[in-house]
Amino acid sequence: MNKNITEFDFGIVRNPRIFQQNSIMPHSDQEYYSSEEAASGEALSDFKYLLNGLWKFSYAKNPSLAVPRFYSPQVDCHAWDEIRVPAHIQMEGYDKPQYSNYEYPWDGLQAVKPELKLILGTVIDEVKAIKAPEEQEKMFRASQVNDSVMEKVAALIQPGKSELQLQQEIDGIFRQVSQGNSFDTIVAYGDHAADPHGVPGERALKAGEAV
Repeated sequence: MNKNITEFDFGIVRNPRIFQQNSIMPHSDQEYYSSEEAASGEALSDFKYLLNGLWKFSYAKNPSLAVPRFYSPQVDCHAWDEIRVPAHIQMEGYDKPQYSNYEYPWDGLQAVKPELKLILGTVIDEVKAIKAPEEQEKMFRASQVNDSVMEKVAALIQPGKSELQLQQEIDGIFRQVSQGNSFDTIVAYGDHAADPHGVPGERALKAGEAV
């Protein structure tokens, strides 16, 4: 327990924009040891101290039901539940899982179609909103611009032209009629077109290929 905590800010759990704190940044997963002797065998690095095990755990459905000053070293936690660490609290019987998948054990070979259950919470309800009239107008105008560009692009598609060439021509038209693309233009031919995030290359269009 961090003895420097004087007051827990419940605004952290109420704010959907906050999804992590004190997280370790991406780093090498190599193991480090203090000596060759310490690295022999499959022992845990002597630079690590695992916190795995049973932890005292108190679950509250909302901040008002939380144990007052639960973070204080003076709080008696002997009557609290115990939870395995590492674990996911929803998988340990608290709250509700965000989705339900095929029940394990699963050998990884059997074809399984997962049963997806979406639970809509208050966060989704609050951010769901009707577009303002000015937003609707901008979306309508953007759609018109896109349609006009696509009409011109049809005449540019010719056998022998590379994906990069066609991409550059499309981007040029967009710059003439708008402020530019909101994301990179993807041009792909043939089986390359099956990749929804394909990167245009020097592949030349053949007669009869899909674009």
